[in-house]
Amino acid sequence: MPRAFVFDAYGTLFDVHAAIGRHRAAAGPDADRFSEIWRSKQLEYTWTLTLADRYVDFWTLTERALDFAFARLPSVDRALRPELLDAYWTLEAFVDARAALRGLKARGLLTAILSNGSPKMLTAAVDAAEIGGDLDAILSVGYRVNSKRGTQFRIWATRTLRDHLVRGFTLNERRLQEIGLRDAQHAIALLGRTLGSHALVSNEGKAVVDVVRHYARTWHWLFEYDDDRLPECPGQPIAPVAPLTLAEARVAIVCAGMEGALPSVVGGLVGCPVIAVPTSVGYGASFNGLAALLGMLNSCASNVAVVNIDNGFGAGYVASLINRL
Repeated sequence: MPRAFVFDAYGTLFDVHAAIGRHRAAAGPDADRFSEIWRSKQLEYTWTLTLADRYVDFWTLTERALDFAFARLPSVDRALRPELLDAYWTLEAFVDARAALRGLKARGLLTAILSNGSPKMLTAAVDAAEIGGDLDAILSVGYRVNSKRGTQFRIWATRTLRDHLVRGFTLNERRLQEIGLRDAQHAIALLGRTLGSHALVSNEGKAVVDVVRHYARTWHWLFEYDDDRLPECPGQPIAPVAPLTLAEARVAIVCAGMEGALPSVVGGLVGCPVIAVPTSVGYGASFNGLAALLGMLNSCASNVAVVNIDNGFGAGYVASLINRL
């Protein structure tokens, strides 16, 4: 019988869409989509920085993700930014989360939060949701804990909750630095080897790791570009790769906006499966990618399959599975 239950905070105990919910009328008809973009970009920033072995506090990433959402949906008034950020400090707890915490405490079990939110963010959210009485500890992995007891708890939590941390493996920043990993490519390579050697994930999970590993170099260059540190030429020469022709391809991914006709054109030129990705960015009456999506779904090319708008990751994942057949 477990003696303690440790929960993630945002999205598990606290409703991350509550902030926009309080200002739904002012945000307008795009309120829900705006909140989804804000949340997804917040997670993407977190994952990408972790893979790149770079630390940025969670509140800064929350602000950056909000700015991205404003840029993506200009229909939402940017004047709402201060109010939305203030609301994020006092998110409501899910009703079932409250009930679950009370039930666990009634059974005499220990409960805690383990989150990458800052201590101030977590404390404010817990106080606003009035669930502090049902929690024994609030632990932030987003800042460095010098307490020996705190360090021991984090080690215990990582070991005990392996099913919540990529089925048994989590990247440890200190360990990566000790063995001299300098960028995301090394970190992902280590992750892939560890998962494979210890059989910690299924074949589908390994395929995801392969996709991420192959794109690690691109992520690293994007960070270098954002910081104005990208050299004009690569620091190390890259061996030339034999060009791949359409006839040799086992699967093709085609991204298109506008009317979404490009996948059908490519489908007529190749004999392999074509995965069509409609994009939300473009000019003309694209309706944020809906026109391209409908055009691709109506394709008369029999070898074209379609994923959702901007779902490049899903297309890449399916392509990796096809390549493994």
